[in-house]
Amino acid sequence: MTIEATQQEFVANFALLEDEFDRYDYLISLALSEKVSFDPLLRRDENKIAGCQSHLWATVKMKAGRLEVNCDSDALIIKGLAILIAKIYNGRAPAEVIDSHLWFWDEIRLESQLSVDRKNGLLNLITMIRKFAQEMLTIS
Repeated sequence: MTIEATQQEFVANFALLEDEFDRYDYLISLALSEKVSFDPLLRRDENKIAGCQSHLWATVKMKAGRLEVNCDSDALIIKGLAILIAKIYNGRAPAEVIDSHLWFWDEIRLESQLSVDRKNGLLNLITMIRKFAQEMLTIS
């Protein structure tokens, strides 16, 4: 599935939810049910995403020429949103990440309910992933 198709799927799932409380419940359920392979030992300062009101940690590495993104947070809504971002970028070639545009964010209508600090943290997560992809393109 392409980045575009993944975003379309997310938007379709969120469209089924009636209000922001249902959307929050969906994110919390995602955060609780998702089998996140984030090693608790990686919850260190060097993996912490700056600018987020909550604690948000992320790692990005290459595996067989594709990005592998892992995220975790101590706040379930942020963790749910970070999981969505990771799902978009996981398994992608660096060039695909660089060439992509994330638009689902506007469509799911949650941005207006997030604090500025939480939005900044998620945007910094996206920036970190894209920067890593750019570095991998430069190396290859």
